[in-house]
Formats: sequence, structure tokens, C-alpha cells
Amino acid sequence: MKYLQEYRDPEIARKLLHRIESTVTRPWVIMEICGGQTHAIVKHGIDQVLPKQIELVHGPGCPVCVTPLEQIDKAIEIALKPDVIFTDVVGGSNVAFYKQMKAAGVTVTCLMPGATETEFFARADMLDTAVGQGKKDDAADVARTGFKAMMNGEGDVVSGWHNKLQSAIANVVPASILAEQHRKKAAPGSGGTH
Repeated sequence: MKYLQEYRDPEIARKLLHRIESTVTRPWVIMEICGGQTHAIVKHGIDQVLPKQIELVHGPGCPVCVTPLEQIDKAIEIALKPDVIFTDVVGGSNVAFYKQMKAAGVTVTCLMPGATETEFFARADMLDTAVGQGKKDDAADVARTGFKAMMNGEGDVVSGWHNKLQSAIANVVPASILAEQHRKKAAPGSGGTH
């Protein structure tokens, strides 16, 4: 697997840790969602070597990692009932779960919104970032887009013209460049003064 050996190299790990330490300018609270991520972080002692300004919060885990098969079967049974709308806020990362739902005849719609006008940026202490201060899609428009797609039995739906443009660009621009652009937009203080 690509990069597996590199991350087992103690010298590379020290360099990455140094980069993390130099990046942390204020306390961060980071939640890992996937149970597999939590397991790897704890197993390899990553939580023990991170700077003290970084607090890791172990999240709920995605349905594939933490949900017993019996509960997934119950979810499919419920979703197959007439007039039932089944939602999952984690989204497209649960590919195996969605494949099971589709195999059972359930229509699965994955809404992929861009930055949306909600309380998220205030709650995440991101109001001083470029993305926090930038133009965002209206939450009601995003919800309407998702609902319409779900009612039409569509699979993946991207809301907002700006987000659609970004999604199209993501198909041709290397992931490393996209990640760097996102990092810059989400960096503390990147929003300038308004």
C-alpha cells in the first residue's frame, strides 16, 4: 500500500510531528469519526505524542465500524417501509452500508453541499477564516436540493453552482493541491479583516 512504509519510518514520523507542532497556533479539538481511525491512533500511540494543544475527541464511529449487523438489517427493514425517509449525516463515507441499502431496494441519495450558511463556522471558531467569511449557500436551498434529489431517486447530488464548479475541478486537479487550497481557506486568520 502506498505510503504505509513511509509512515512507519521514525524519522519521517518525527518530521511530521514537528510540522504539526509548528502549525498549532491555538488549542484544537479534533474529532475522528471512524472507529478505525480511533483504533489506529490509540494503537500506535499517536494520541500520546501530539502537542498538548490538540485534544482528540473520539467520535461515534461510522455505521460500518460500530453498528452490529442486526441493526443495519433493522435499518434496511425500516427504510423499505412506505413513506419512510431514512437519513444519515455521515454521508458517502459509508459505502458498504449504502451498498447494502441499495441491494435491498432502498433509494440512497448522498447530498454533498459546499460551505453552507449555518452556525457551523461560529461553533467551530472559524469566523476568522477565508471559508468562514466567504459566500456560502443558503441552508434552505441546500435542503431543497437534497430533498428534491431524494424524492427523484437520484444518487449523488452536489448543491450550489460554486460547489458544482469545485467538484468539477476536483476531477482534474491533484488531491495535494486541493488539500493545500482547503488548508489555506480554513487556516486561522486567513479571512483577513472585515
